[in-house]
Amino acid sequence: MQLSNKQILIIFLLGAVLTIFGAIMKIMHWPLSSLVIIVGMTFEAASGVFLIFKMSRKEDKKDGFLDS
Repeated sequence: MQLSNKQILIIFLLGAVLTIFGAIMKIMHWPLSSLVIIVGMTFEAASGVFLIFKMSRKEDKKDGFLDS
């Protein structure tokens, strides 16, 4: 499965939103806040792995991040 850079960015932003929402839930002592934080940070880590893997396999290193 080949992900474009925009898809990787969307996964990262979704993880960031979940992490921030989980932190707000944690401050308000709502249930399942730890699970939301874990899921959000997992999305962020997965998008970072996808991006590093894609950048290491890229043949032409001249184009920018959002070009593909």
